[in-house]
Amino acid sequence: MEDIDWNAEFAELAVYALEAEKATAEMMQRKNSIEREHRERGRKLSEHERLRQLAVRLCRRAGAKGVNQSSFSDRTKNQLHNIIREAQAVVSRNAR
Repeated sequence: MEDIDWNAEFAELAVYALEAEKATAEMMQRKNSIEREHRERGRKLSEHERLRQLAVRLCRRAGAKGVNQSSFSDRTKNQLHNIIREAQAVVSRNAR
């Protein structure tokens, strides 16, 4: 009968367990970073959409005809901010 070195066997199992925990931690970290990237992209899209909607409302209130969401579909956020500022200025001038 063969003698089994239980200390060596448990040490080997401990090494495997440590490697598995490390791999699991790396996978969870990657998963969390991917989820964070998706959430950030979602926020950017919704903020862009919110700016487009605000620009449409303000331009209509300022008297622009034929303005709809597709009118601003290719605009950057900076351009949308500029459009919104200009429309707010026109609305405030018309209110006086």
